[in-house]
Amino acid sequence: GRALAPRGVVVGFLLMLSLAVSLPVLEPVVRERLEGTPGELRPLQVGDDVVLVEPATQRYLESLERAIEEHVAPQEQVFLAPTLPGLYCLLDREAPTWDVYLVWVGTEESELRLLRELQDVDWALIADVAPGGREWARLSETHPRVWSVLQRDFEAVPVASGLPRRHYLLHRRNDAATGD
Repeated sequence: GRALAPRGVVVGFLLMLSLAVSLPVLEPVVRERLEGTPGELRPLQVGDDVVLVEPATQRYLESLERAIEEHVAPQEQVFLAPTLPGLYCLLDREAPTWDVYLVWVGTEESELRLLRELQDVDWALIADVAPGGREWARLSETHPRVWSVLQRDFEAVPVASGLPRRHYLLHRRNDAATGD
């Protein structure tokens, strides 16, 4: 068979890393939507590559992808947090922040840097979940300043195609100041 290009390996690794942390948290969602035969894998297009994933994983990722495609123009930046860094590859978008995996407690310095990086970002897709059941790892707990700015300066956008439970597509309010 065709050998995976280094980019394909990196994309696959980041996607699997995101899923490894996200899916245990989303067990109720996955359980609700689980269809197909145990062990069944379906193709998921990631750029020029194809990754094989379980049907529930495919539906989960495609629902997030649809929400972004329906609302966020290709030239606009979107902040994906806290456990969604693999989506940047799936969406073929660059992360607007240096820190893309926000499941550890942020320092004051790291939060202020993140807020500076988010000043020109008008969109966010937030999974308000407790990774692996760890309540302390919610974005609101690990990065309270960032969470506060998201609550104050952004508003939830209704997504017609639907999002998994406790996932929110946020858009910066027109009256929100850019900066904190």
